[in-house]
This record gives sequence, structure tokens and C-alpha cells, in this order.
Amino acid sequence: MSIKKITIKNCKSIEFLELNLNMNINCFIGINNVGKSNIMKIIHFFYINLTKEFYDDSMFSKSNPYNDEVEISIEYNFKGLLDKVQGNTNVNNGFLDDFFSNINFSQFHSGLDPLNDIVEKVKKYADKYIKNDKCTLTLKYNRQNKSINWNIKDYEFRAFISVRFPVFF
Repeated sequence: MSIKKITIKNCKSIEFLELNLNMNINCFIGINNVGKSNIMKIIHFFYINLTKEFYDDSMFSKSNPYNDEVEISIEYNFKGLLDKVQGNTNVNNGFLDDFFSNINFSQFHSGLDPLNDIVEKVKKYADKYIKNDKCTLTLKYNRQNKSINWNIKDYEFRAFISVRFPVFF
């Protein structure tokens, strides 16, 4: 599971940026004052808004006062998660998969498999929102009417994304 692409339009100092990311760990390196911190603040703003509405006028460009809408899109790759749900045993994402495959979860949950709830959710969301193992969530923040709109309105799905695809700052 990973974030595949981040697209930012008219946000902070960024007019347009498309970041194609690799695998599960990425880091931003560069000289001072090129936008690394702004990218992190934008991603953080996106993630906060997955589960609540948080308005922050600093997201709008100071250099273009006529721009009234910010757009942030993140494309998620569900391939690893879908393979696990569908029982593809050839999938191995490394050490953590090996570690968790050897744990007897019943000792922690009175015989209940804690993954059952996840499996049901993934199957439900795969039918609704996931195409070709990918799903894109887009946030649009409008300054004029102080509104935050999502391309996928389903709060539970966005909450699921925030837990299954964490970003650490």
C-alpha cells in the first residue's frame, strides 16, 4: 500500500506540482526556500481534513490574491491490500508481512480475527471507489464560501484512508 501521486494546484507557493512517488517511503531533500515545508504543510492539511473540516487561509497563495480555490489530490495504490484480501499468498511486502503472518491473533481477541472487519471494508470500498488498484481523493478548498469539498463524500472511506495510508511528519 502506498501513495502513488500527489497533485497540488494553487496552494501556498505552489501554482502546480505533480509528485510521482515510489514505494512506501519518500523524503524531500533540497536547498532552502524551494517549497519542501509547504509540501508537507499541504499534505498535513489534506490529512486533517480527511476526518474533520479545518479551514486555514494560509493555504491560499499570497502572490495571487485572485485565486480562490486550492486543489489537492492524492492517488493511493491499493494493490498490496487487495492482494491480501483476495488471498494472493505470493504477495510479500517485506519484514512486517513476515512478522504479522506468524502472530496468532486469537490470543489477543478471544478467537476473533481482527482482519475480518478490514476485509469487509476493503471489499466494499473496492467495488465503489477503487479502479485498476488505484483510488484518487481530491480536496477542493474554496476561499469565497469557506467550503471544503471532496470528490468522494463518504466520510467512513476517508477515515479508512487516513488509517490505512498514514503520513508521518
